Amino acid sequence: MCLCVPERIEEIAPNGTARARGPEGERIISLALLEGVSVGDYVTVQSGFAIRRHEAAEAEKVLALLREAGLASQPAPKNARESTDEVLP
Repeated sequence: MCLCVPERIEEIAPNGTARARGPEGERIISLALLEGVSVGDYVTVQSGFAIRRHEAAEAEKVLALLREAGLASQPAPKNARESTDEVLP
């Protein structure tokens, strides 16, 4: 069984990838399957692809319930870099 946890989009690259941050940290994901994603949006990621966008209030509620149940850790600390010139893979 797979448990999908909402992740927040931190940065979007021109090549259709994004840096997403969830309770377990940051990772690079693909936005190829979901249109209209913006920095600050919450998404569900499956196999490295964003597949659903969530309202912020809904995502925060889900994250709080998962933390309460012990199924998700506290939010990962934000990367110290606010912006970057690197290209996401």
